Amino acid sequence: MGRSVSFGMARSLAFGLAVMFGTTAAAAEVLGRADGDKAGTRFEITQLKRVAGGMVELKFVIVNASDNPLPFEFITPSMPSEYSRDYSTVAGVYLMDGATKYNVARDANAKCICSADQNAVDKHARRALFARFPAPPESVTRLAVFVPHFQPVDDVPLAPLLPPK
Repeated sequence: MGRSVSFGMARSLAFGLAVMFGTTAAAAEVLGRADGDKAGTRFEITQLKRVAGGMVELKFVIVNASDNPLPFEFITPSMPSEYSRDYSTVAGVYLMDGATKYNVARDANAKCICSADQNAVDKHARRALFARFPAPPESVTRLAVFVPHFQPVDDVPLAPLLPPK
């Protein structure tokens, strides 16, 4: 006799596997995804939320399902002046609210507040990354996310800033 599995049991099993393989429950929820220029590549948005300090934090995963490593330069900014400064970072990622563009935030030394010192994404691998941006006005509740060499993802919900615990 076949055995049916309830949605709750399946969800518990998925969470258990996520923990076992080093992912989190938040990583299991994908807010948006887009294919890359290279076959077998995509990115998945796992978080877009307001954080303290008037910032927005984007968390995303680069997925390389191809048979070749994905050079990280693939998502590094292409402007020569920015390339050396931002080599091996995700500083080329940006957000848009209509016509307003939000570039990655920078610290006092002009270094991006984002994942840095990255190398190639191995074949059949995933890489979790982040970037912070200046926050748009409070009235903005959705943003478009742009990652170089990937299709844009529109209308990503922007989670509000939660009060401190």
